[in-house]
Amino acid sequence: MSIATRILADEFHTIIDERHPLAALIDATQENIAAYYRRFVGLDGVVLHRDDQVEWFASKPGPPGSHVGRFNTEDDIDAAIDAAIDQVIADMSAQVRRWDWAVYRTCRPLDLGERLLRKGGKPGRVPWLLAALNDLSTEAPPDGFSVRIVDSSAMMADWSRVSAAGFETGLDVCKVYHDAYAQHLPSADNNAVHLIGYHGDEPVTSSTLLVAGGIAGIYDISTPPEHRRRGFGSAITVATLNLARAKGQRHVCCMASDMGLPIYQRLGFNIHVDIPEYVWE
Repeated sequence: MSIATRILADEFHTIIDERHPLAALIDATQENIAAYYRRFVGLDGVVLHRDDQVEWFASKPGPPGSHVGRFNTEDDIDAAIDAAIDQVIADMSAQVRRWDWAVYRTCRPLDLGERLLRKGGKPGRVPWLLAALNDLSTEAPPDGFSVRIVDSSAMMADWSRVSAAGFETGLDVCKVYHDAYAQHLPSADNNAVHLIGYHGDEPVTSSTLLVAGGIAGIYDISTPPEHRRRGFGSAITVATLNLARAKGQRHVCCMASDMGLPIYQRLGFNIHVDIPEYVWE
């Protein structure tokens, strides 16, 4: 299935306003990713700042990245707007060397992206896929495949090993995710649920479901190289979508890597929205 709706970063703010049918879904996605970052609060080196104007997250360990996800000012004085932006840039740069600032639909002023560009931000995009859960297809899992919800420290360790191998990184990098997610176990009845896919008794793929902002978010889909091209990534994705349905969700969002995009498209994700972002490094 092809992408039916594609909104590029450089046209995002000329297309998406409160009247656009996707506006509510994009706003929900903004809140979902904010809730995702908040899962890491409490770890050493992680700082979350929230006030009426701005929300930003900084992770000195590196993962899951450092991010400004909300900025709203109704001030109409240029100097005051620039001063507020400069303060955020200074605060983030004091915490970490590399970070990004996403400019969602609700961010103000309307020319925020242009101001960030003038202040040294490198333009980029955050690729989101969106879909109605009822529009997505299902696929039968491979023979011998099963999914279990992480509900113990031992299973969280298995999840971390699979995730690290799938993202082809070390366990030291994945430790941030392990420690953040382990804070909230067991996950079965939580809004954040972590899943492991097994082939027989061997863990071969992993995922995270986060219900927040009125939408289901899929994160951390990971399959180690030796287990790819066997349908395990698709199977864990379908299982995660089914769990989202069971939790009463109607829509789903996910950030799409180049590797994962064909899977999502085949399942029926047909809305691709690039959120503009500006990167400092």
